[in-house]
Amino acid sequence: MKETFYPLGKSFALITKAYIGAISSRLSHLDIERHFYLLYRIGTAPEPLTQKDLGEIINQDKSAMVRIIDYLSDFGYVRRKQNPQDRREYFIVLTTKGEEVIPEIKSAFSFVDGAALHSLNKEDRECLNKVLQSVYENLNQLPAQDVKLDYKKSSLSSSNS
Repeated sequence: MKETFYPLGKSFALITKAYIGAISSRLSHLDIERHFYLLYRIGTAPEPLTQKDLGEIINQDKSAMVRIIDYLSDFGYVRRKQNPQDRREYFIVLTTKGEEVIPEIKSAFSFVDGAALHSLNKEDRECLNKVLQSVYENLNQLPAQDVKLDYKKSSLSSSNS
């Protein structure tokens, strides 16, 4: 018997898995397997961002951000640069290698977004964005525990399912 009810979170999880898988596939030639959005935000920010700024953008705590920045730094995409106005604070800036991949990351997001939404007209896309924003705001009104989502590429071969 086929299940006809999915909790909202299950639907979002399925969409997230498919979306991240498609982005990862488009960027599989890179030597990193995650944190593409963070690189994109660093590369397109109008002013340098601190580790704290980035944590707020992606809703991660300080220790998780240290690991993420270390990961991107170890692969040569970002570096820490001391803030001349506050020596205790560091900006996270792209290296030349990081700058070179920003157009590819942007292109991957554009392609996957376009594929995901290709059957929706402009009004439907606007409605979807409005509905998703409302769902997010409603959920943030509820008491909740912090959870960690850490998406990594599966060691299994890729599939189209």
